[in-house]
Amino acid sequence: MATISVLLAVHNGARYLRAAIASVVAQSYQDWELLIVDNGSSDDSLDIARVATADRRVRVTTLPEKGKNRAYNTAFRQSTGRFITFFAADDVLPPESLGRRLRAVEHAGPAAYATCCVQTFSADPTYDGIVYPHNIRKPNHSGGSIFFTRELGERLFPLPESQPNEDTWASLHLRAFGQNHHLAEPLYLYRIHPENSYGYGLSFEAKRSGYLRRMHAYRLFLEKHGTSNMAFLDAEVRPFLRALEAADARDILGVLRVRRLGLGTKMVLTMYCSETLYKVRHTYFRALSVGVAR
Repeated sequence: MATISVLLAVHNGARYLRAAIASVVAQSYQDWELLIVDNGSSDDSLDIARVATADRRVRVTTLPEKGKNRAYNTAFRQSTGRFITFFAADDVLPPESLGRRLRAVEHAGPAAYATCCVQTFSADPTYDGIVYPHNIRKPNHSGGSIFFTRELGERLFPLPESQPNEDTWASLHLRAFGQNHHLAEPLYLYRIHPENSYGYGLSFEAKRSGYLRRMHAYRLFLEKHGTSNMAFLDAEVRPFLRALEAADARDILGVLRVRRLGLGTKMVLTMYCSETLYKVRHTYFRALSVGVAR
């Protein structure tokens, strides 16, 4: 049994997978297991992953069809660690990433989770070297920046396989049931490139459609927990869904009128109401990138 389980879902990630695996192997904290689940790759991803199993801490599973959340669900079922983190096949972990995050939560109880800042890297200077959130003391709940106990993992898994991403669903459960310990430093390196699953070169309508689909996780969360009395539903989930409904109707004023919703989140939702606002955000990406739900 490892202390930390790193869950890695890969689909046609051969170009960057070696670097991702190498960054786990190079961690200063070494009591980890890496569970790689290849979901329907047609490139050399599976071969690269199998070579990595020369290190007995690396295990590989294959699924016949593409499905990111199905792959993560498979990896979680096979994991043994007391702590869990997501990892993407095109990203990189700094050498101190696992150890720093573990120290933040290992004695903090079963509801503890850690977040950290994310730093981008890219061949495109527009997207390279950005640390977000800009306010580094603000928690960031995206993808591999979250690190949580197995007890919290049992709450958020299985991930809904109808959803294209893991982090919206996971962040809702962590914020609702967990106690955050934020590390105001970039301990996760996020690669931006033309093949990103949430592509940075897509048209406005494609990005809008993808965002609305990702945020459907809020509705699924409400369906799962809506009969409970948790304050999180009225404080976070229902206001966001009201604003999301307005954004779906391209109603900017409707988004802005929603109470109990943060300004950063309203900015993102209004951006997806209007192609003009979206282009402004894209033009000033470095200045306007903020760590909120995307």
